Amino acid sequence: MKATLLFPVCFALAIALSSATRADVLTGHVSMGTWSTLISGNYTNSVYVSPMTVTNHTTGQSAFLLFCGDYNTSTSGAFSSSGQEYNPIALNSTSVDIYSDAQKNQLSSLFGHAYSSAFDLNGNILNVDYAQAMQLAIWTILHEGTGNYNILEGSFRLVDNYTLSVVNATNSILDAVLGNISWEAIGMDVFTDYDLTVYIAEGGKNVSQTLISVTGSPNREEVATPEPATMLIFGLGLAGLGLARRMKK
Repeated sequence: MKATLLFPVCFALAIALSSATRADVLTGHVSMGTWSTLISGNYTNSVYVSPMTVTNHTTGQSAFLLFCGDYNTSTSGAFSSSGQEYNPIALNSTSVDIYSDAQKNQLSSLFGHAYSSAFDLNGNILNVDYAQAMQLAIWTILHEGTGNYNILEGSFRLVDNYTLSVVNATNSILDAVLGNISWEAIGMDVFTDYDLTVYIAEGGKNVSQTLISVTGSPNREEVATPEPATMLIFGLGLAGLGLARRMKK
């Protein structure tokens, strides 16, 4: 009987280990030095309107872009030499419950249409206005709530140190996100179904910013490699099966 139970126990242990959330250690710096003041309700904060250029010390990936989800919380951990731990989860996963389904859909539309106009595949800035507009649009989607979006009006808004070209680009993109105008009308009718990942700080949303990144696109070429947890499943399973056979003999 003990031999019979061994394989299911090994398999269950491997499944439990494979489902554990991976924590990635990130360090980064601001990509552009554009400093502006934003207000949400009675809360005012001065921030860099810019994505972060990040190194992921867990995966070895460097120089990729992460957009800020929470302009009113600190990124001090990610700017320190030791970095900060974040849990990477696919945006469309049900595990990402900090954003509503409507917000997820709007973020997917925003990145799918606007990202390639602002950045190349290596994360280099192609258009500064669009790059800043994307960050402002993300904050608006996540902090404004329902109704029409306008970066100079509403409960979440930009109040100083901005250029008219960035304001116009942001409002045009937000109008397209809401369907008030077509993406074609602003020259962004091509849609790319990017893989989007949300990085959530260890300890919860308010420990540091949640961050959003493009982690892949349908046009990329990949060689499928087994995840370590998947290999562990097979390894423990085979070990359990082998031991069960020896005990049976």
